Amino acid sequence: MDDSNMDLETTSIVDNKAARDGTAVFVSSGTFTGTSLAVQGNFAGASAYTATCISACEPGFFGNCAAVEGASGCFVNCAGCEACSAGTMSPVAGATSAVSCSPCGTGQASSEGSSSCDPCSVGRFAASNSSDEGGGLVTQVLSGASSCSLCPGGHFAASEATVVCQTCDAGTTSSPGSSACSSCAAGKFSSTGATKCLDCDAGKAASFAGATSCQTCDAGTASSAGSFACSSCVAGKFSSTGATRCLDCDAGKAASFAGATSCQTCDAGTASSAGSFNCSSCVAGKFSSTGATKCLNCDAGKAASSAGTTSCTPCSPESHAVPGSSSCAISAVGFFLDPMGSGASFSCPDSAKCLGGTTMPIPSSGWYCDRSNLAFTHFMYKCNRGTCNPDQDSQRRLTASQESCWDISQIGKGANASCDSDALLCEEGAQGYLCGGCKESYTFSKAKGACVACNSLRNNLISNGVLGALVLAAGAASVGYARGWRFPDRCLNMPPFSILQHINKGTLKVAWSTYQIIGTISWNLGVRFPEPFSTMLAFLSVLQFDFTSLECIFENTDYITRVYLTSLLPIAVAFFIGVLYMMRRYRCENESEGRIRELNFQHSWALLLLSYLVLPTCSMIQFQGLDCQELAHGPSFLVADSNIDCASASYRSFAVVDALFIFVYQSIPLFWFFFLWRSRDKLNPPGQPQETTLKNRESDESLQHLNFLFSDYTPKRWYYEVVDMYRRMMFIAVLPLLGTGVLRAVLGCLLSVFAALAVFVESPFLLESTNTLLITSQYQIMSTFFVATVIMSDSSSMFGLSDFGVGCLGLALNCAVLLLAGFFTFRAQREYLKLVKLPPGCKYHFFLSHFQKNSGDQCYTLYHALTARGFLVWFDMRMGELTEPAVKKGVEQSAVFVIFLNRNTLSREFVQRELATAMALGKTKMAFIEKDARRDAPLDETGRPERRLICFNGDGGAETPPAMIELTDALLASHMTLEYERRWPYVEAMVARFLALANTTGGINADLSLSLQRIPVPPLMVSVNILHTS
Repeated sequence: MDDSNMDLETTSIVDNKAARDGTAVFVSSGTFTGTSLAVQGNFAGASAYTATCISACEPGFFGNCAAVEGASGCFVNCAGCEACSAGTMSPVAGATSAVSCSPCGTGQASSEGSSSCDPCSVGRFAASNSSDEGGGLVTQVLSGASSCSLCPGGHFAASEATVVCQTCDAGTTSSPGSSACSSCAAGKFSSTGATKCLDCDAGKAASFAGATSCQTCDAGTASSAGSFACSSCVAGKFSSTGATRCLDCDAGKAASFAGATSCQTCDAGTASSAGSFNCSSCVAGKFSSTGATKCLNCDAGKAASSAGTTSCTPCSPESHAVPGSSSCAISAVGFFLDPMGSGASFSCPDSAKCLGGTTMPIPSSGWYCDRSNLAFTHFMYKCNRGTCNPDQDSQRRLTASQESCWDISQIGKGANASCDSDALLCEEGAQGYLCGGCKESYTFSKAKGACVACNSLRNNLISNGVLGALVLAAGAASVGYARGWRFPDRCLNMPPFSILQHINKGTLKVAWSTYQIIGTISWNLGVRFPEPFSTMLAFLSVLQFDFTSLECIFENTDYITRVYLTSLLPIAVAFFIGVLYMMRRYRCENESEGRIRELNFQHSWALLLLSYLVLPTCSMIQFQGLDCQELAHGPSFLVADSNIDCASASYRSFAVVDALFIFVYQSIPLFWFFFLWRSRDKLNPPGQPQETTLKNRESDESLQHLNFLFSDYTPKRWYYEVVDMYRRMMFIAVLPLLGTGVLRAVLGCLLSVFAALAVFVESPFLLESTNTLLITSQYQIMSTFFVATVIMSDSSSMFGLSDFGVGCLGLALNCAVLLLAGFFTFRAQREYLKLVKLPPGCKYHFFLSHFQKNSGDQCYTLYHALTARGFLVWFDMRMGELTEPAVKKGVEQSAVFVIFLNRNTLSREFVQRELATAMALGKTKMAFIEKDARRDAPLDETGRPERRLICFNGDGGAETPPAMIELTDALLASHMTLEYERRWPYVEAMVARFLALANTTGGINADLSLSLQRIPVPPLMVSVNILHTS
């Protein structure tokens, strides 16, 4: 409907349907004007509307129409008009038939009831009513098209009123309704009439737009789907023709340039991994064969010195290489590298083990090296002590961390601080050169041969505790003896003192000197004896009088301090003895000459005993204070304490003082000899029989202060104590300064044999048993040196002995001297018994009568003094039956009746009965009289014996018969009564005089000359004094 001239102001549509179906359209208001009416229907409206009623059909319609005007409007009745069909048109109104509808021309189209045909727009074309618009093309285009269809994809219509769409060329595409075809982009292609461009397949490419096809990629290139170009393969990759991707070269091959069509196999001496652009030459220390995927390390013991090596060269016998080495720059097992960096390898020292590689020589157990400088690490030094122990177990294995510390990089400057040299080379507590010093809070134990912790109670007790106890005991005994204190005689006759009565002083000297020497062997040789022998040596260390724990008592104590203390302490003790002598001499100024001689004897004996005990040990410590050792590269240190630098000014000053100490102490035996030499005519008078000489020197009071030095020896060997002292100092002090440990052990064996031969030839001791014991002890010392040699040379396996077996052997050999000492003592006792004869009809030599209350102890002493010499004594305290008949029988069977006289003795009933029996039988009667007023001596105001006091019965005793009083007077007036002595050596003279009297008057018939040579030591009499007969 043409409504161009329609103006609707206010319209009310009664029915929304078009008037085509004949319904009425009523317009109630407004103005409707138009030149044509292309619709049918009735219009009704207000009178205000003005309408022109036309009776003909509108353009595009045909048929009959009638117009009726009414009061309310214009009503058109067009039920007879029909629309022209689609594809036709009727340009004018009033058409009455279908013939009036003309078909649209080509390229045009119309819809139903059209008054004109419209041309098809761009991208469209006109088709007949029967044409297929599903995408195909009308091959024969007719007029009268009802509509314009879109050109299908792959076609286009570039102008209006197109009858047929043109097909797109190859390389272009179009979508439906396109006015033109678009070219395919690079990497895509299309064929003729294509609706879309297709991606080039992988392995192909289109390098320009509008491609009608894709080109296949050449070998050496590749592309993915839709690629506009084939990319060349990068180096290390390759491809064949039409490859969709470049492939990595296989391992052992390589492509060195881009666009490779294949990979080259690697030559020998090179290798490559997958995808490599070249074959890399094997670095030094590696090799390969042709086509190798990787370079292999040279085997251990081989090396490759240059890159690209096809095989490795074996190392020389002395050198070695770890796997992958470029040179034989490390040592083989049993060799070590030149620490100066020449690269050469040297044979391992005998006293070390070499693990090869870059490991420097590791000292064997008992050896040491200086790790402070790499240049000196391969010098091995034998340790003077048993404190060097770099190996951690009996198999001499090191842990991995310890082994790494011996690498050449860990020695000298810049070494790893965790690789402590003392910890690697020394036992716990030891430090310094040759591990010869002890760390703080440690002290060196000569018995153990090791640095022991100061909190070791055993060490302190054995050394300072025992020594302190001995010093205090000796001091207390000396002071007590000076003040007149005495041990009760009864106590002295009880074990263990009674046992000492059978031991000869010469035997004691032999045992003491032997064990003193043996106790120093471990220290002097630097050898550690195994258990249980080492425990025995620990106890024997007491005999050294060496303050081994000074470091634990005083701070900053070193060996120099030890020398000072060890040297000055005996001097201080000697000074104290001298001061004490001066004080006592001043107090005894008005005493008798005998008392003064006794005073001289006591203090000279104390000084001689002091020097005898401490001289070897002091000499050893002093000599070791001058024993310095210098290492091959220069450091000089004290062997006894490597913490001390011998090149220091302080040490040089000390050395001067130490030399003075040595001079003083070594002069002491010469002083002995001087004093003995002055008395040589008394000790060994020319042409005098030995028996007479022995009796004279025992009774000569001018010799008693030297008794300690000569009493055990024959008159001809009066000087032997001096010789023996220097023998002891040779073993203890001088031997440690000679050579190495093994050499010292050999020299010790030779010196022992020489000493044994000298004793065998000279027989210096009075008792043959003591000479035999001394010879045996020399072989015992030699055996100990031999055991030490076995240990130091690791020869114990040759004898089939374990360490414990060696220790037991040493213990057994060193117990021999004790067993032999006891054996010879009791054998000598038995031998002497054969020399003492009993008178006919007698069972006892002596009968001891006494008042138990005030003379029991004295008679105990006399009993032991006589029985020790082999005499048989009837003594009531040793008899089982003490009835009157038994006592009487004892008197009858005794050769000599001996009575001990003190206050009230003869007032005792039992004493009177015993004496009466002796008088009736006519027995020889002898007496001892107490002279000590403190012990009930029967002395008057002038100090003379008084019969009245002996017979006094004031304490309830019986009256003394007149005959006994007369006998007492006779005894006191005769030489048959001896004063009882308690002070040694006067006791010896008293017993000797008593036996001489008994021999001449009592018929004892004993060979006293032999008894003076062979009998054991007399009993312990006072304090620490041991009686002896010589």
